Amino acid sequence: MTKFLLVGALALAGCGRGQFGGGEVAHDAAPAGDTAPLVSTTPPPVACESLKIATLDEVESKIFARRCGTPPVAGVDCHGSVFPPRGLDTPGAIRGALVDKNAESSCKSDKYINSADITKSFILAKVLAPNDMVDCPSGGAGQGGLRMPDQGIKPKPDLLSADERGCLMWYVSEIVKQP
Repeated sequence: MTKFLLVGALALAGCGRGQFGGGEVAHDAAPAGDTAPLVSTTPPPVACESLKIATLDEVESKIFARRCGTPPVAGVDCHGSVFPPRGLDTPGAIRGALVDKNAESSCKSDKYINSADITKSFILAKVLAPNDMVDCPSGGAGQGGLRMPDQGIKPKPDLLSADERGCLMWYVSEIVKQP
């Protein structure tokens, strides 16, 4: 069921422009600390445009760093240095922390971003889960921990908006194409 929800969500992320867009391709500058530039092969979907995000680098700085690394949630920087995957507060280091890296806490046989099949990416399962308990992409109903942002803390942080989720899905589909 989760795989079908994820495939459907990926399809919806590009709504309004057909698939993940059309027209000019956005090229991103190389982030600090990365050796190869981030280059998108399709333009950002409307979801990203509404967030004023035009590049893969901006997804890292405006979604990952802001929502996953900083500011601190309940006094903790979460994925900046405390919880795996770490380094999500540092644009330019994010893809190295996520692409084809096995999850560390739960769903350990799944990759945070699975370049062979993005619908099996643990990070997408964590933010697209239909309820607070996450299913592992490889199976294991409810074995993936809590939906992100962490719904176990009080007060609960806001879930990612539909636009943030759509833009994140575009990022995942594009980041796996990087050299």
